[in-house]
Amino acid sequence: MENLSEAVQNREKQVAIVAANGVDEGSLFRMKSALEEKGVHTKIVSTQQGAICSSKGKQIEVDQVFMTDFPIDFDAVYVPGGEDSIFTLQTEPGVIRFINDAYKSSKPIAVDGEGEELLYITAAGTELNKGSVEGIFINRASKEFVKAISQQHFLSLEKQRISA
Repeated sequence: MENLSEAVQNREKQVAIVAANGVDEGSLFRMKSALEEKGVHTKIVSTQQGAICSSKGKQIEVDQVFMTDFPIDFDAVYVPGGEDSIFTLQTEPGVIRFINDAYKSSKPIAVDGEGEELLYITAAGTELNKGSVEGIFINRASKEFVKAISQQHFLSLEKQRISA
């Protein structure tokens, strides 16, 4: 069991931060900082290449676009608030597919503010309407999200060990 714990700690964890123009930069950077403080890598994933503009006018570099990334590349998904950002994301089928695939792969998903609106048009939102769903965090503390990411790795590695 000790080797399994070491493998979990040594594996590079990566979270997709899903955002578009008009994102709430406070929400985005609070979670990004909290994740990175715990050694979790983050990538801004958007509908466009280059940079997006926050609701306050700050330019934020995009690391990857939806056409080139799949949820399997990430350990979790975070959607910050921002009315304009969420409106744009809701109209992109690739974004909905990305979040649906992450949910179906049991990846933790966290949303803040208006990000909840995006969540409710995905498979996760359909399940949330039926009751609470494990691994979904709406306007919750970053430490709960980080803990879920760590537990998800442990469970995934434990399944691999058992099936080997």
